[in-house]
Amino acid sequence: MADPVTATLLVASTAIGVAGSARSGRAEQSAANFDAEQIQKNAKRSYAAGTRAFAEEKRFGDLAASNARASIAAGGGDTTDVSAIRDQSVIDRESSYNALTALYDAQVQSEGQTYQAAARKQEGRNAKRAGNIKALATLISGGTDVYGAVKKPKKGSY
Repeated sequence: MADPVTATLLVASTAIGVAGSARSGRAEQSAANFDAEQIQKNAKRSYAAGTRAFAEEKRFGDLAASNARASIAAGGGDTTDVSAIRDQSVIDRESSYNALTALYDAQVQSEGQTYQAAARKQEGRNAKRAGNIKALATLISGGTDVYGAVKKPKKGSY
């Protein structure tokens, strides 16, 4: 049988190892959750910037169409003429395309960041689970060490 100091030290080191492993897993999960929150906030900002870019592109398109009509009218042309209408429809199509492209790009970026945040949260859950498993393994290993240190040898063994 081991002396009480050795047994106490084995129990203490096992307890510290268990607590450290579990705490480490929780800390990693906490850090991952914080990262995920930041990424999610960035996703919302990206989408907001895209909606602003959409509005700006629409405004630029409306301004270009207005300038085209004013230019035609100032030159003595008829704004309802076939070529004037065709030119205005080209401007409208291009501005709508640019605005929708800006919105789509922002939405894709935002979705990518949302998926990244979800993955980071999962990494945190996995880290916590790994910490708990390591704590359990440390407990089992330490328990075995303590048992080996305190058990009485069988009669006839050296």
